[in-house]
Amino acid sequence: MLCASVLLIAALQQPVGGLATVAQRTAAHEAAFWQRVDPVLDAARSDRLRSFAAAHWDHRAGLPSSSVAAPQQRVDVPFPGLTATPWHDASGDRWAAALERAAAAIDAELGAYLDEAAPRDPWRKSETNLLANTSSFSRLVLRERGDDPATATRVGREAFPRTLAAFESAPLAPRPLAINRQAAGSGLGIHTDNANFVLACHLGLRGCAGAAFTVAGETRHWRRGKLLIADTSFLHSTSNDSREDRYVASCAVWHPDLTPRERSGVVALHAALRDLDDHKKRH
Repeated sequence: MLCASVLLIAALQQPVGGLATVAQRTAAHEAAFWQRVDPVLDAARSDRLRSFAAAHWDHRAGLPSSSVAAPQQRVDVPFPGLTATPWHDASGDRWAAALERAAAAIDAELGAYLDEAAPRDPWRKSETNLLANTSSFSRLVLRERGDDPATATRVGREAFPRTLAAFESAPLAPRPLAINRQAAGSGLGIHTDNANFVLACHLGLRGCAGAAFTVAGETRHWRRGKLLIADTSFLHSTSNDSREDRYVASCAVWHPDLTPRERSGVVALHAALRDLDDHKKRH
């Protein structure tokens, strides 16, 4: 930490007009990176999280990664030491059983919303640089961050209160909690979500017959009232060959191999990285 501070101070004392060499610029950026990140790592006390942070620096600096992903897994910066399997079974977990028991109530709220003459919140088209064409896919966001009740949207609070309550016991990660809609006769091409520390959790609601989810070459089908949990850092795609739209309740849950400290550390690390990026933009 002290070394990083010295490097940063020395680099910042270069004459106006920029740092003298590429090496000095790199040293300054690295020093700033570790100044932001070290407090997070000290609090988490996890060697795996420290390795994860180091891999983030390597990726940002354009250095070759030492991380090894599983076949068909594509992750720029994988969290180390996590079980790498395309599909996960949470049938023995209480939160999963509770969600499946709540499926009828969730579907009823969705049905009531779809029957409204003027829905109070538009479906959002998905926009991502991880896949070129997402025009047939949209979602109704109920909570901007699944793990934070304060981020519930108006439509979530007013039209889906039982849905939000049903998800409270799940190990929610800071990703949107939403109703996903895949248009009839469409699909999403092969892509990766580029993060192995969270899993995609889908509860089948409507239009599941004829709709398929393929992860790492293995195809499974959504079933009404049943969960599918997948590691979407593996190459995956979807299809809906039916004549009706497919609806699933969707959230991201933490990979079960992460400790509570590591979960908190990942959130804090990414917040520190965003702060660093914002600082660089301002200066």
